[in-house]
Amino acid sequence: MVFNERKRQTFEFFASRQWVRVPVYAVAVSMYPIRSSYRYLKKLHKYHYLSRGHDITGRLVYRLSPSRLRKNGLRDLDSLQSQ
Repeated sequence: MVFNERKRQTFEFFASRQWVRVPVYAVAVSMYPIRSSYRYLKKLHKYHYLSRGHDITGRLVYRLSPSRLRKNGLRDLDSLQSQ
């Protein structure tokens, strides 16, 4: 995979969605094994690209961080698309 392609793919996926469970994300972007997506999304959460929470059943869910999206997310997505 080309450098930053996974991040671009992730931003595009979350741009049109609200809260998403990790396995749904993993299958949608073809990230296997699925458990690797937990670590990747946690890393993006650590850098404040994603917000993290729990759904009603207690499972982890993620969405684009509103503050990061306003500040850098759209600019980052545009720069990744131009590469």
